[in-house]
Amino acid sequence: MKLSYHRRVQTEVNEAVDWYEEQSAGLGDDFFAKLKEALTQIEARPEGFSFWLASPSVRRVKLRRFPYDV
Repeated sequence: MKLSYHRRVQTEVNEAVDWYEEQSAGLGDDFFAKLKEALTQIEARPEGFSFWLASPSVRRVKLRRFPYDV
């Protein structure tokens, strides 16, 4: 599966990486690594994740260690 991204994704990811990095050195890199891991999982098996709320068409994966859903 080829992923597509909303135009604001890059800005939001950069802001999150910067915020985590301000909290603790290296934490921004860890956040970005977990995000890439989740995206790789989604590409590999997009139907392997639970549906978001009551949506019959939107699925999500939770990032490990961080309070984000993709």
